[in-house]
Amino acid sequence: MAEFTPTTNPKVDIPALIQWRGDGLTFVELLQYLPYLKGDFTYWVGDKNTIAWIGVSQQCVEALQELVGSDAMGLWPAQPFIYLIDGCALKFPVAKLNRTYKRPHWLPVTFSLLKRTKVAA
Repeated sequence: MAEFTPTTNPKVDIPALIQWRGDGLTFVELLQYLPYLKGDFTYWVGDKNTIAWIGVSQQCVEALQELVGSDAMGLWPAQPFIYLIDGCALKFPVAKLNRTYKRPHWLPVTFSLLKRTKVAA
């Protein structure tokens, strides 16, 4: 397998990394391969008490929001075990329901490219 070489453009690098590593990319893997996306920001899912990850850059948050919003890739709930295998997890209660929480909860997620099917003409 060829090496992954980042371009420092997260809108290019994130989908390329998913394509290279495979669907189900965690934040741990994302920041391992794209360390320039580390920072002091939080990636929230829904409200401010449902946290996907802490320690990303504003550039990372904006790129992920745009990529997920454009349907280029999907954000999928994941088991916390996946993050434990990657060696890092957030120390918050795990969000188990799609609801608004009174206190911060962690929603483990992974990223996958969305498959597009060709429509016959």
